[in-house]
Amino acid sequence: MKFEKAWHLYAFVAVICLVVISFLIGIVSWSGLPDIIPTHFNFEGQPDSWGNKSFLTLFFAPVLQVFMTALFAFIYIKPQYMNMPTTLFLTTLPEKQKLRALGLMRNVAVVTLIWVNILFTYVSYMIVSGAREETLPYQGWVLIGLVAAMLIWLVWYNIHIYRIIKKEFDINLFNGEKVKK
Repeated sequence: MKFEKAWHLYAFVAVICLVVISFLIGIVSWSGLPDIIPTHFNFEGQPDSWGNKSFLTLFFAPVLQVFMTALFAFIYIKPQYMNMPTTLFLTTLPEKQKLRALGLMRNVAVVTLIWVNILFTYVSYMIVSGAREETLPYQGWVLIGLVAAMLIWLVWYNIHIYRIIKKEFDINLFNGEKVKK
């Protein structure tokens, strides 16, 4: 896979490291965990649902990370399959503008992938610490903060993309027609 920007490569390396860390959390902790481990947490970060210690329970988040990383790698290679407002108009844009739009879409995919993997690595940590009854007082708020930060970033970046396309591409994003100035 060829990366458009150097920071995209570094981001994918960081994501792979996060996936490995998630698996290592489960592997290293496996023998020391009780037979019943937490599967869900309340807003205070306290476990409120429990399940048997199994591969599925402990490694669900890391396995999901692998699938998400594969999906986002595909989206990086083929950003035109991402469902964003600009996707509909890519076929109507000149090649230079089309490449610019694809670059913006790759940026959102890479950063979203980083956020998702941070979130799932933290969930893996929460499961192990909850099973060991080492809950931290702000664990739930950290998780909520991570999700909120990711959503705020996604909204901001979509607005950012909209403004760039509206300004640089001179098209109406709702009907695809050229804007008269």
